[in-house]
Amino acid sequence: MAVEPTGRNWTLLISGLAAVVLLAGAAFFTATRLPGTTTLAGTTVADEADADAALDAAQQALDELPILLTTAAGSEVTVSGADLGLEVDRERSTDPVRTGLPSIQTWFRRVVQGPQANPLVLDSIETAPLTRAAEQLTVAPTNADVLVEPAGIEVTEADDGLDISAGAVEDAVIDAVAQVDTVDPSEWPDELTRGVDGTAAGPTVQQADIDAVIAQIETLESADVTLVADTPAPPTEGDGGTAVGSERIQTEITLSPRELRALVTVEEAGGGELILEPDLAAAPARVIALLDLAQIDPIIQARIENRSPTPGRGEDLTDVASITGDIVLEDSQGGFVPNREATLAGIIEAGLAGGGTVAVQGDSGEQATPETIGIVEPISTFTTFYTAGQSRNINIQRMAEIVDNTIIPAGETYELNHAVGRRTVDNGFVAGGAIIDGELTTDIGGGVSQFATTFFNAAWFAGIELVDWKAHSIYFSRYPAGREATVNYPNVNLEVRNDTPHAILVDTEADANSVTVTFWSLPYWQVETISGPCACGGEFSITVDRIRTPPDGAPIQESWTTFYTVERPRDS
Repeated sequence: MAVEPTGRNWTLLISGLAAVVLLAGAAFFTATRLPGTTTLAGTTVADEADADAALDAAQQALDELPILLTTAAGSEVTVSGADLGLEVDRERSTDPVRTGLPSIQTWFRRVVQGPQANPLVLDSIETAPLTRAAEQLTVAPTNADVLVEPAGIEVTEADDGLDISAGAVEDAVIDAVAQVDTVDPSEWPDELTRGVDGTAAGPTVQQADIDAVIAQIETLESADVTLVADTPAPPTEGDGGTAVGSERIQTEITLSPRELRALVTVEEAGGGELILEPDLAAAPARVIALLDLAQIDPIIQARIENRSPTPGRGEDLTDVASITGDIVLEDSQGGFVPNREATLAGIIEAGLAGGGTVAVQGDSGEQATPETIGIVEPISTFTTFYTAGQSRNINIQRMAEIVDNTIIPAGETYELNHAVGRRTVDNGFVAGGAIIDGELTTDIGGGVSQFATTFFNAAWFAGIELVDWKAHSIYFSRYPAGREATVNYPNVNLEVRNDTPHAILVDTEADANSVTVTFWSLPYWQVETISGPCACGGEFSITVDRIRTPPDGAPIQESWTTFYTVERPRDS
């Protein structure tokens, strides 16, 4: 029999159903929310929107956060999250927040377990910035080394280095961020510090290698080594004169222990082996000087044929534009070029073998031609005149004959007295008018100062350096005032230096009435002459300036003042 519910029962039933509905609604609402003390990356979050905001704040702080990475070797580098390209893995960081929502079961679990402190999770770090940081932290090993100096030997001891990998840097960075992954970014420290583990890197050159090369140096120092070379013989002065360097002699030097030590430097040959190598920069001065003396410049003999006529009185005595002629090569020698490195290597080899004699090493130079040494065209000329039939003319012509076809190498000096030698009858000279100690007299070789003046003016207009010269004490109107030179063997000389990069061929022409000297080379100096006012009579002085300008260089101004006594008649 059915029992009809009473009014009281209905009330209870309806109240129960309402409670269930209310409880379910509350449970559903609560399940979409987090316990009030739940945090993500140190920031309290209540839902997913809060989680996204927390991660935005953490990413910004992470970009700016300095991370100091250090090593046991003492190296360190500071990088920011932005430098390393650190990125928050948003999905994995918010997984604990999103999992199970909405879920009554999750809610009950959270109520039972309490609040969650969810850490910041990083995305994978790119390799390139980790590699850069690893390279900065890596410490190269210090090889043992030997510095050889004339005063002694200085040894540097070996020291281990430290290799740092990109993986080790990544581990350190992750560990550093883990220190703050559950801390509110506003409370992060000003800088994170983390040590990076590395692998010891041993040097390739060890103390045993040092000991071996020092033993070689000691062997070298104790050796008796002599260096020999063919060098120019000292100049000799005779009636005929001898050209500097025309004869060569063998010169030798025995090297001291200090000099032998200075010859070498220590280099690594690979695999830790140390060897002795020549040290050109520190080679002893005596060795360098002998090498320089051993050099033989290319030598040629040449002459001018089919030369155009010399100028007459009243013509331009300095005009080279109208000069023509053929440069004829008569002989050529290649010379000798010392090989400094090979010579030093030979000394070292002999020393390590116990000693011996070492010849300067080198190669024969190429066969020279006038063109290869710069003899191409006339660059200056000058002519002076005399009265035919005078004995002094013989001396002028003889000196011109001796000097003709002389080649002055680039950078070399030329002394007229030394080249011509003492003026004697045996040397082809005769008595002629001369000035000795300011007095007019007769002497063997008298008149050669006219050739000296002609040569001097050719040198003047070529622009080359006038090293040593002296003007006459008496004015001769046949010479340009202040621009003339006298010679008297052996104490009054005329010396010039070819300060151009080209050789000069001296061409002379002497006939019954005049003497001409022409320099053949390549133009180098641009020359301007400024002569001061000249009283040119009685006792007077005159100043002459020469301004010479090299290619692409600044002008050089030279000034000379000459004092004259009584004028000498033109025909004297």
